[in-house]
Order: sequence, then structure tokens, then C-alpha cells
Amino acid sequence: MTRRAVADLVRAAAAGSYGVVGFTNPDLPSRLLALVHYSAPGVAVRITPTLDVRLSLRVAFGVPIAEVASNVESAVRYALQQALGRDVDNLVIHVGGLQVRRATRAETGGAPE
Repeated sequence: MTRRAVADLVRAAAAGSYGVVGFTNPDLPSRLLALVHYSAPGVAVRITPTLDVRLSLRVAFGVPIAEVASNVESAVRYALQQALGRDVDNLVIHVGGLQVRRATRAETGGAPE
């Protein structure tokens, strides 16, 4: 299985987890690689000799970050075990930001600020 296929599996598992609203690129080289579509934003995978995964996530404001990280860890480990028959050797989850949902006009009863 290719590194990109593993990254797609990881991305799908993480995106489906409670509280995850997106992915971020924490450093400049990662952002540049994502701009040229060389790597999946927020997901870094190394498959040889060990299976190492690094995730950079944005989570929804107001959800417990530790709980989101725990759910993402479980989802990623399960998805890779099912797809590859192999455990993740090293999984690092970095929360790079919070996303706040702005109130709509109907919720505030008037014009948004």
C-alpha cells in the first residue's frame, strides 16, 4: 500500500471523528507541499520501516480536546488495523486551532455583528 493511500485512510478516519472540523499544516514546508498537492494537509505518514502517523487538526470550539484526540486515535488505529492488518507504531496528534461557529441572524434576533 502506498503512503498516499495510507494518508487518505487516516484522513477519512480522523475527519469522521466527533469534534474534528478540519486539518491544518503546522509548519511552512508542509503548507508549501500541500499547495502543490504533494501531501494531504495535516496528515504526514511514514510507512517504512515503522508505521508513523502525524496529524494536525482543527477542532470545534467548546468540545473537550482530550476527548477529541482520544476518539481520533481510536478511529485511526482501528481503520489502519482493518485495512493493513498492522498496528500504528507511532501516532502523534497535534491540535493546531479551534474553529468558532458564528451566530446566524436568526439566532441573534437581529443583524450579525
